[in-house]
Amino acid sequence: MAITKLSDMPADRPLTTAERKALFEELEDARCRLAVSESILEVAIESCKDELKKRIKAAIRTCERGFSVVRVCRAAGIPRSTFYASQKQTEAQQREAKLAQTVEGIQIKHYFTIGRRRMGKLVAEELGFEPCECTLQRVMKEYGLNAQIRRVRKVKPHAGKAYQAQLPDNTLNREFRAEQPLHSMVTDVTYIPYYENNEWHWGFLSLVQDLFDRSIVAWRFAKKQDNHLGVSALCILASRGLAPGATLHSDRGSIYTSKVFRDLLSDMRVNHSFSRKGSCHDNATTESFNGTLKIESLYNSMFNRQEQPSFKEQNALIGRYIEYYNNHRPCSILGNMTPKNYRAQYEAKIHAMA
Repeated sequence: MAITKLSDMPADRPLTTAERKALFEELEDARCRLAVSESILEVAIESCKDELKKRIKAAIRTCERGFSVVRVCRAAGIPRSTFYASQKQTEAQQREAKLAQTVEGIQIKHYFTIGRRRMGKLVAEELGFEPCECTLQRVMKEYGLNAQIRRVRKVKPHAGKAYQAQLPDNTLNREFRAEQPLHSMVTDVTYIPYYENNEWHWGFLSLVQDLFDRSIVAWRFAKKQDNHLGVSALCILASRGLAPGATLHSDRGSIYTSKVFRDLLSDMRVNHSFSRKGSCHDNATTESFNGTLKIESLYNSMFNRQEQPSFKEQNALIGRYIEYYNNHRPCSILGNMTPKNYRAQYEAKIHAMA
């Protein structure tokens, strides 16, 4: 009697060559069925709902592990003709694969920080056409090319109650647009953690953002939040060549209400605008940038690979991100142009009119 299953194997004598071969085949089939089941589970986790497509995808992945097509199709329960037909890419599938390859290149260049809304313009620059948003969203999801960022909230240390003198009004009044560079600017201080002497500390980042092109025109990272932090950022700003009648907007923090800060602004002939008390939306653009910086650099493993960055390493990381932000990162409020290109376009128009 021919022996074809493990349960038919005799236990009272050595196996013949044919029996050993049958045992090997059954074990290989069992391994293959297990591999197919694992692949089906992987595909199911990726939200593939069509049963046939799920089995075809699982069969392809199992073949990549070294199993023969015949054995895999038998284990997956699909005809070999169906398997081979799935390997032939249609013209639409080829276009989709090219789109996915282009998106992947863009994400690598931008540290996987580009969402589908900004991605369309960047793809158009590469391929000469802008894919519809639905297609782009589906391709980015199926190929695992969504922005790899996560929103992390850090507890902020209490900065202390600022001295509230008689302060100027909110002259900016949430007018977050400017007609020329270095005319309307906003400033803020945010908290950046760093690791030193076997424990975490808070560092303080003071920055100034130009509302014309959203670029960061001055910044300083320090271990203390004092008047020197704000003044040093102003000194950098003063070297930029400010527009006549320039305005700098801030919240009512102790740095900005200090006499030394306000006197220096007066010497620079810069008007000072203050947010209303308890209204963070009056300084929305810098609040937004602070969040963007932390999400896309500090908490983005594609950009920051330091688990316990020192003060010096955090300072270098901030500088690297601001350089990327000013020169390479597309900004939606600027029509997906970079701040650098937006300013260059403005300067070219001014030169042409001269």
